[in-house]
Amino acid sequence: MKEPLIKTLTLDKIVGGGQTLGQLDYGKKAFVWGGLPGEKVSFSVSKKKANYLEGVVTEVHEPSTERITPVDEESYLSTSPWQIMAFDAEQHYKAALIEEAFELHDIVVPQPIDIYTDGREFEYRNKIEFSWWWDKEAEQLDLAFFRRGTHGKIPVEKTSLANPVINSAAHAIRDVLRARNVQAYMLKTVIIRCSQDGQVVTQLYVKDEDFEVLNEDELRSLGVAGFELIFSNPKSPASVITHRMHTWGHTSLTDTILDVPFTYAVEGFFQINIPVYEQALLDMKEWVTPGHPTVDLYSGVGTIGLTIGGESVTMVEINE
Repeated sequence: MKEPLIKTLTLDKIVGGGQTLGQLDYGKKAFVWGGLPGEKVSFSVSKKKANYLEGVVTEVHEPSTERITPVDEESYLSTSPWQIMAFDAEQHYKAALIEEAFELHDIVVPQPIDIYTDGREFEYRNKIEFSWWWDKEAEQLDLAFFRRGTHGKIPVEKTSLANPVINSAAHAIRDVLRARNVQAYMLKTVIIRCSQDGQVVTQLYVKDEDFEVLNEDELRSLGVAGFELIFSNPKSPASVITHRMHTWGHTSLTDTILDVPFTYAVEGFFQINIPVYEQALLDMKEWVTPGHPTVDLYSGVGTIGLTIGGESVTMVEINE
């Protein structure tokens, strides 16, 4: 197996998405995951282009004073690359990135940029999609995430970003599949979603139309409100629904946004951090003129138009 190419440089600035930019001695730029501005790091090269490299930090030689130990130390790059900095620093860098985005179009923002937060750094996501990993030594199934910037996977026990009921459901599904000795190659992903009141619905995506349906005892042991077993065409890398093999319990969820109730499917688009989204809607509402007709394009289930659109709103959506 070929050893990865290792380079060393000092990082300059964070760019959109969470990578940090630096310049190598011979002038080529490098976009690196897992580093902070001002740090001297070594990184393994994952992608080589004519004008730049991409990679992942393997060693920090001179750490930033803003660096902290991430809660999800093994898997933070897969889900939240900002976990290596303090929360206040994260807000600062995000504000700077927004300001820079405006400046690229010669727009000067008249007031300082504030990043709204409800103060919850963890356990706020209401949806997680796990992949699967087969531990050859233990000969058992594990949950997994994809490694950032690669097609490889990393086994995980949980993620700190998810509502705890999601991690609990993930463990329950994993344990049922372990008891059956199901291997990772048979599966695609599991999507787990919860409402604000803690109701959980899950979808298990499998690659084989002959996959054995979970029995009633197995389904009840999951501790969820609803479950779907879904065959997903193995030729597609994405978790797309080819057909639903089995449905059990209540397979939709209901949440209230600005006092308007919405019912939605697990696989559908819906906001993953509702309290922060409600604040965004209130900010947007200031630009909606009362009494005027409003059009909500690409409306989805209508969480914008039906909450702040006023009395005369038309919503346009191609996906029935």
